[in-house]
Amino acid sequence: MSGNGLFVDSRQLHAYAPTLLVSITAAALSTPAAWAAHPLITEDAYTLGAGVAQLELGFEHARLDQADAHGWTNETRMTLSYGVRENVDLLLGTPYLDTRELSADGIEHARGLADVSLEVKWRLWENDSLKVAVKPGVTIPSGNFREGLGTGRVVPSVFLVSTWELGAWIWNVHVGYLRNENQLDERRDLLHLSSSVVYQMGPRIQWALDVSADSNVDVDNGQFPAVVVAAAIYSLTESLDLDLGVKAGLNGVAEDYALLAGATLSW
Repeated sequence: MSGNGLFVDSRQLHAYAPTLLVSITAAALSTPAAWAAHPLITEDAYTLGAGVAQLELGFEHARLDQADAHGWTNETRMTLSYGVRENVDLLLGTPYLDTRELSADGIEHARGLADVSLEVKWRLWENDSLKVAVKPGVTIPSGNFREGLGTGRVVPSVFLVSTWELGAWIWNVHVGYLRNENQLDERRDLLHLSSSVVYQMGPRIQWALDVSADSNVDVDNGQFPAVVVAAAIYSLTESLDLDLGVKAGLNGVAEDYALLAGATLSW
């Protein structure tokens, strides 16, 4: 994704909104025993399997500190996934945002449900080491766009994901397009590019590094907000994963940093 925000003025908020959107729309689509997606941005090409359900709870605390604006966002997201076939998953994501902004114009606070996402993930090709999946979806304008909690329009998207298995290493590449229909005078054609490397350290622990860049929704700024995520994922049981991560901005139009935590339950 996506989303899917931060305590800054509206132009700065628009600058990193694509990254947030992708973060929101990214879901936990891994196999139950391994390869949890949260808290990474980059999707993987795994699916749950027919009849398997998964609930992901994720939390992100993001901050931005600049000369003319300071602020934070708390995002809590629940994603429910279900395997309708061995290679097809359905996903429903419900994000909740709590944002504060302090600038020369004063203090602004927004809190509430953001735009809900509906997606399908289809693993369309694979061999012994490579898997390829496509994930079309939409976000529904359930959030109040006037308070910065959504776009005010239905936003369609499509993502192409590839996963290479190299022993204990996994390399994921994720590219996508969003048609950012909105009532906020934002850029409408958005691109997403990201890649992650995951290392399976024994049967329970995974370490991951993720780099992501997205089109700037500010029509007057062509610089892509870019971030890096470092994360650890611990499999408490075969059906329960816990994760921690930190996200840092790589340029001036991305959030400065974010702390991430979550849990993924499969059954």
